[in-house]
Amino acid sequence: GKVFANIFKWLYRKVLSCGNRRKHLAEYDVMEEDMEEIDDVKQEEEVLVPSTACIWVMLCYLTMGTIMFAEWEGWNYLDSAYFCVTSLLKIGLGDFVPGSHAT
Repeated sequence: GKVFANIFKWLYRKVLSCGNRRKHLAEYDVMEEDMEEIDDVKQEEEVLVPSTACIWVMLCYLTMGTIMFAEWEGWNYLDSAYFCVTSLLKIGLGDFVPGSHAT
């Protein structure tokens, strides 16, 4: 979880700095060397990721997991979504186990 969170923060920081870089270059016509110095200072700042971005990541995770388990295990989409939610929330009731279905 911590590795995924750090990767997500790094990606968010890169996207945010790319957008800010374009805005600053267009507004102030800043030299490239000056912009690199500004980026070095900004990378040391704390990054606050909005909660909506976290919710979108969780929804994408659930959607992708639902589709993959429905296709791989032959479950219907409701059962696959149920399994993904119980796995994500670490409830893990054990009523659905991948690889244990009878064909």
